[in-house]
Amino acid sequence: MKHLNRFLLSLFFMWIFYSSAVAQSFTGIYPASSFLKGTNGSLLQEVKSGYEEDGSPYYPEKYKEAIFVLNDGKGYSGIRARINLMENQLLFLAENGAEMMSTSPVKIVIFRDSSNRKAPTEVIFQNEFPSIDQQTGISYYQVLDTGNVKLLQYRKVTYLDKKGYLTETITRVYQETDTYYLFSEKKGIVRLEKGKDFMISFLDDKKDAISKFIDTNDLKCKKESDWKTIVAYYNSLGKGS
Repeated sequence: MKHLNRFLLSLFFMWIFYSSAVAQSFTGIYPASSFLKGTNGSLLQEVKSGYEEDGSPYYPEKYKEAIFVLNDGKGYSGIRARINLMENQLLFLAENGAEMMSTSPVKIVIFRDSSNRKAPTEVIFQNEFPSIDQQTGISYYQVLDTGNVKLLQYRKVTYLDKKGYLTETITRVYQETDTYYLFSEKKGIVRLEKGKDFMISFLDDKKDAISKFIDTNDLKCKKESDWKTIVAYYNSLGKGS
């Protein structure tokens, strides 16, 4: 397990590298005002719900500052945004506070997660992956690790309306179902399956190193934390899949 503990210390720095790699792809970095003054969104129509809510379809639940990276490489920082996971809509606040739905091709959205003050991280959403299952090229995935292979999480939100006994009040209960995928330029996008065999099959160009790493650290390959650890280790080995 000492090997694993040493390796985990490097994960935070890989996120820093990812942010740097994104920054290098920018054709320009601009303040939020440059994006907000353009014709980059349409006014979100307010709909009166008529029900109470349990849970939320949004990430984050409240608007938070983010970086937008458009398809042309232009980056805009300091935009207050959130994603409607149920509708796959990127929302942001205009300068006057109005809620807007993005109509520009925003490829990457980066939120800062400071819940762990000692080790804040970025929460990154990205689209433009090949279609698979019910998702298309405009579907946003959360990027859990990146490099030659990306570990992606598709967060599908649905709801169920419930009405209590002897009451007219309707409560809309939101439920999230997460599905995981691996993506590489060579192999495309594949739904992740539990177990060591699948991981070794997808990462077959370094199968001996991956197999040894999994066995040495007693990873079952059946949960997100294991997948993140394996993909991050794979990406640390250099060029591959």
